[in-house]
Amino acid sequence: MKLTILGSGTSIIKKDRLAPGYLVELNSGESFLFDCGGTVAQRFANIKFDYLGLDHIFISHPHPDHLGGLISFLHGIVLKSMYFGCLGKKRRKKKLLLHGYPGFVKAYKSLRKLIFSESIETYPIKVMEYKNQKVRYPGFIIKTAIVPHAEKLFKSLALRLEADGKIFFYSGDTRYSKQLVKLAENADLALIDSSGLGAGLGEKGYHITPEGAGKVAQEARVKKLIPTHHYDVKPAKQILQEAKKYFSGEIVLAEDLMVIKI
Repeated sequence: MKLTILGSGTSIIKKDRLAPGYLVELNSGESFLFDCGGTVAQRFANIKFDYLGLDHIFISHPHPDHLGGLISFLHGIVLKSMYFGCLGKKRRKKKLLLHGYPGFVKAYKSLRKLIFSESIETYPIKVMEYKNQKVRYPGFIIKTAIVPHAEKLFKSLALRLEADGKIFFYSGDTRYSKQLVKLAENADLALIDSSGLGAGLGEKGYHITPEGAGKVAQEARVKKLIPTHHYDVKPAKQILQEAKKYFSGEIVLAEDLMVIKI
């Protein structure tokens, strides 16, 4: 299993931090994109990965820095398939699976109708949504949990991927909660929102703090913690120090185009 960080930032426009997007590749070649912010698709031009063959896209919640690039990215996939078809190469035929938070199916249909209404794909697209559940697929297991973020407006998901004898955990955007600890249990790598700016664990507001991310990682017995979703308001050294107040394991701050073997 391999993680490539396409975007470790937010909606704020920055040269070196694009909106959230995380590519996970299994040993089998099956691939997953976790979140698709408005700018993140451009990062595929910087890595050796043919996005035409992407298998799964997971959207944790409907904020634009996590969902805003999805439809334009899907448009890019279908156009690339058509373009290469004209050159005599194979078009995409395999199914593309879209996974998301409660309400994602309706949101996808609305966005398609608004800005990409044509059904021109040469391949099927299956759209699904999750709550608190465990789903087995051939070669991997997905576990999800609804976590606190902007819960008066929508439901946000944290996700756990079990494959290749490894566990990858992604918090999405969230506050500190016991749901995170349970879902992240024994993860080989935990990618956790650490953008909360206040003191303490980040049990209020919208985002968990670096301290809260460290506490989740420690309580869940995570092997490696990757704090992400950076506004760059706090210096990197401070983020590390705060996370280390609770977590004694390995910590690596997320950076765009970082590649990590899980």
